[in-house]
Amino acid sequence: MAVNIADELQTLIDSDQPNEHGCRYYLQFARHILIPWPIINFQRVETERIANLGRSDYIISGTVIHQAEQCVRTYIWELKAPQCFIFEEDTNSRLKPSSELIDAENKLLNFFYENKHNGLFHQQYALSQPGAENVCLGGIIIGCERTKVRSDSDETKALYTTAKIARNFMYGPAGIKIKTWDEILRQIRISETRDREFMQLQAEIPVTELPPNTISASVDVNHTER
Repeated sequence: MAVNIADELQTLIDSDQPNEHGCRYYLQFARHILIPWPIINFQRVETERIANLGRSDYIISGTVIHQAEQCVRTYIWELKAPQCFIFEEDTNSRLKPSSELIDAENKLLNFFYENKHNGLFHQQYALSQPGAENVCLGGIIIGCERTKVRSDSDETKALYTTAKIARNFMYGPAGIKIKTWDEILRQIRISETRDREFMQLQAEIPVTELPPNTISASVDVNHTER
C-alpha cells in the first residue's frame, strides 16, 4: 500500500468540493470493514451496477464464516460525499436526517430488495444457496466529522449523539451501518501502520502488496487478508 493513500483521501475529505467517486476509490483499502463477518477472501467489487431501480454505488462480496460454515455473501453499500450532512435541525431540541441521508437510505433499501430476489444477481456473484439469504445490507457511508450536523449552533450540533443513538434503534436490527469517511480514513491509517510493522518484523518473508486497482468495477478478486 502506498504511503500517501490515507493522505490522498484526507485531502478529498477536507475539500469543499464533493467528490463521491474519488473517495469511493479508497474503499478498497478499508474493504475488510465493509463485510461484518470473519472474511476468508474477497471475491468481487462492482460499482454503478445498473438495475431496474437505478445504479447501486458499491457492492462487495466474499467468502465468509457464518454459523460455523463457509458461504459466499454480498453486501450493498450506498455512498454520499464527505461534504454531505448527516443530520439537520428539526426543532431547537431535536435533529432529523438530512435529505442526503434519506436519499441514500431509500436507494439502499430499494437496491437491496431488487437484488435479493434477482436470480441473475445470485448467479453472477456465485452466492451460496439460498441466494436471497446471502444478499445483505451493508450500509451508508456519508459525511465526515465537520458535516455531522447542518447548523451553525454548537448547542444544535451537540444533539448529534442523541440523534445517532435514535437512528441506531432503526438501523441496528436491520444490519444497516452508518459510517463516515473519517471512519474509513482511520481504518486505512490503521492498516498502513499494521502493514509497515508486519514488513519490519518479517523482512525476510516476501510480502505481496495489493495493487491499487485490484478490486474495481466488475473485477474478481482472489486475495486472502493477512
